Amino acid sequence: APEVAAAVGISLVPPPVIDELDKVHVHRTKAPAYSTGWERAVAYHHGLYMPELYKPTKTADEVRAAVATFADKVHKDAPKDACKYLQIEEFRCL
Repeated sequence: APEVAAAVGISLVPPPVIDELDKVHVHRTKAPAYSTGWERAVAYHHGLYMPELYKPTKTADEVRAAVATFADKVHKDAPKDACKYLQIEEFRCL
C-alpha cells in the first residue's frame, strides 16, 4: 500500500490534530446601552439581552486552566463523591 500511495502521490501520514478550542476566537459586538436597570432586566427576561454574548471569548488555555482549577477544588472538597466527574464535565461545558 505505501508503494501505491507514493506512485499516486498521496501521503499516508495523517494530518496533525488541531484542538478545536485552539482555533476558536470570536470577536463580539458592543453591548447595547440601556438607560435604566429595569430596561436591561426586561430585555434580559425576554431574551433580547444576553450578557455572556458581550464578554470576550476565552482562549483554549484559559478554559483548560479554569477546568483544572475547578477539578482540583472538586477533588479536594469531595474526594469520594460519585458525581464529581459529572460536575467537572458540566463546568467544562459552561
